[in-house]
Amino acid sequence: MNINLFVYYQLSTSNERPFLNSIQKLGNVTRIGNGFWYVNSFKTASEALKILASWASEKDTIVVIDAASNECVWFNLDKTQAQRIRQNWNMPLAVEPITNEADNSSEEVKLAPNETTH
Repeated sequence: MNINLFVYYQLSTSNERPFLNSIQKLGNVTRIGNGFWYVNSFKTASEALKILASWASEKDTIVVIDAASNECVWFNLDKTQAQRIRQNWNMPLAVEPITNEADNSSEEVKLAPNETTH
């Protein structure tokens, strides 16, 4: 089964090369930005984190998100950040207009019948 993962990392050590090699071995990868990758993998988020954390130090941070199963796992995330993720992970979001500043247009996001704005 193909699993869509998003991997974020912040490394404070010189282990970036072996770490990047490990990301690339997880499956088909696309670098989105500094420290942020999309990976189409056969590994779960937990399995991927275990592999990647083997290259990390106590000063490094790794977050792996499985987009399909709604799973988020991490290594050495700040306690406050971890708590906020736990509190908000499945919480409904307030709906705000999406604005494109280039053309000054906006699009309202439709709510399901049982949802309300906050």
